[in-house]
Amino acid sequence: MTSSERTVSPTKAATVGEAAANRDGNEANELRSELSERDREIEVLKRQLGEAWEQQTATSEILRVISQSQRDVQPVFEAIAGNARALCDATFAGVYRFDGELVHFMALSSSDPGRVEAIRRAYPVPPSRGGGSARAVLTRAVVHIPDVRDDADYRLESVAEAAGYRSVVSVPMLRQAAPIGVITICGASPAMFTERQIAILQTSPTKR
Repeated sequence: MTSSERTVSPTKAATVGEAAANRDGNEANELRSELSERDREIEVLKRQLGEAWEQQTATSEILRVISQSQRDVQPVFEAIAGNARALCDATFAGVYRFDGELVHFMALSSSDPGRVEAIRRAYPVPPSRGGGSARAVLTRAVVHIPDVRDDADYRLESVAEAAGYRSVVSVPMLRQAAPIGVITICGASPAMFTERQIAILQTSPTKR
């Protein structure tokens, strides 16, 4: 039998076929994995772009309110509270003013009118570690309390119970490094806010 007439045994042919099939299967799996990873990257990018757009829209809204409220600052406080709540998916958000001695309640964005009164009754207060807003003024730094029930310094337990919140993030508004107010968001559940949401709140117009 000549070399051209040689035949491949069935066993060898099957082995070659299996190897080819395995190679094709591995390539298909790699392709699916790459496509899946690309889809995830696209979703992350879309989410980031969406958040950036929302933040830009919120800032534009605040600037619009400021331009229309030259003699009345209350609408500005309300706009800041409303945008903070929307951007961070908070249960409610508040804005507080510091006059150099006391922290005063100014505005609250919430779907529950009773919650507004519960918060309002707790103010004014001096800077201290007893609450998120008062602590942010005292420390001049962002305050993140994942669960007020686990925070040894927290003193507004009755307010938290009445207003229905567990987690708090407070960001001081600073002018030339001095606190002039605070933006605070509250969540009904413990550890409700992500690092990204906290970063978004920090990049709101809080410093001058």
